[in-house]
Amino acid sequence: MSTTEQLERKRLLPPYNPTLDAAIHRIFSASRQRGIKFGMPADHVAHPLSAAELRDLGAWFLTGVGDAALLLNAFKASVQAHS
Repeated sequence: MSTTEQLERKRLLPPYNPTLDAAIHRIFSASRQRGIKFGMPADHVAHPLSAAELRDLGAWFLTGVGDAALLLNAFKASVQAHS
């Protein structure tokens, strides 16, 4: 399953943004090619890749989950449990 398909399955809000996804992948690719360490927030609401997914993409550092992400993840779990 592609990253795009994974994002589509995981996300409730906001809608998937292919422009943002492409930009993030371009930055990650360019960083890897130049030996620049890169990373981003794990499970960010705008682009919810897990820590494992970011690691697989080559991320060197990740920031932790904030309150908004914790609440969104709890909401998602609740919706899935009651669907």
